[in-house]
Amino acid sequence: MNSSHCIRAAIAELIIGHPAYVGAIDRLDESVEDALAGFPYQILFLTGLSQTGKTAILRTISHRYPSTRQSGRLLAQVLYVRVSPGVSPKGLPLCVLKALGQPIRSVAREGDLSDRMKEALIRAGVRVILFDEANHLIDKGHRISARLVGDWFKNLGDELNITCVLAGIPKLAKLLDANEQLRNRAQRPIELWPYRWDKSPDRLNFAGCARKFLECFTAEGYRVELGWDALTRHLYLLSAGLIGLLAKFFAELAKWLDGPAISLQQLRSAAERLNLPGRREVSPFGDALPEDALLMRVLVSELAIGELVLPSDTADAELANRTARALKAEFHVTH
Repeated sequence: MNSSHCIRAAIAELIIGHPAYVGAIDRLDESVEDALAGFPYQILFLTGLSQTGKTAILRTISHRYPSTRQSGRLLAQVLYVRVSPGVSPKGLPLCVLKALGQPIRSVAREGDLSDRMKEALIRAGVRVILFDEANHLIDKGHRISARLVGDWFKNLGDELNITCVLAGIPKLAKLLDANEQLRNRAQRPIELWPYRWDKSPDRLNFAGCARKFLECFTAEGYRVELGWDALTRHLYLLSAGLIGLLAKFFAELAKWLDGPAISLQQLRSAAERLNLPGRREVSPFGDALPEDALLMRVLVSELAIGELVLPSDTADAELANRTARALKAEFHVTH
């Protein structure tokens, strides 16, 4: 492999133990250990915007408890299940059976599939199911009510004492609002937020993640010409504090290498290949240094796309929220 390939491979394999990631892992690990010890089932929600690391967290938990085979039979105490777009509770047994490697007949009644799923879960010794992209169950236009979706998970826990982890974008938490019995059984959601520019610990953690990605480049003899403070600000403008998007940017940057020094133009070219967060006012890696107010507006805008509101617990956050409200009011007046 050439240097570019080596860097991209290193980034793909890199797991950064930043606080948000470690905190979520610890919470889920605790629940998995409880389930394996035979304690009553739990229902947990892991929510966050796209690129906050939900899938990576579920994969990490899944890999800590790998499946095995005994006399040809699959044993999987912790099962990772990806929920397909447009699926309903009727189709969830198919997703589970697929994750268990079970052959699926083209035509099967809902009751038969549910019974077969339960038998397969018992046979495989499943104690925990990690449902990734569970928000597809309440996608816009879905004909199945959120209450029925909640009932499906509650009933699975009641019947088989299986702990369920539901991961998805923030709207997934609406399941709790629609089903009081599910809400009473579920823990408070584990929320993954982008790192905030207005809070010093968050800003330092974000910068620490950026350094880890840059180490993949320095290991191959490359360095960025831009100063560290300016680079960090541009990286935040590019990512809105989302570490997953930061990883995508550096993987793209590895394709633009030409000599040991990485120029501003190379950074700009890599950024132009990405779908950037927020309602973009200024492109990253421009000539001007991004100011705090701009970085906060990008964060507020990205949160709004996920129907999240930044707490006005700092002066910078209050200013960003006030600006966002004014822009929204101006938009409604002019349209």
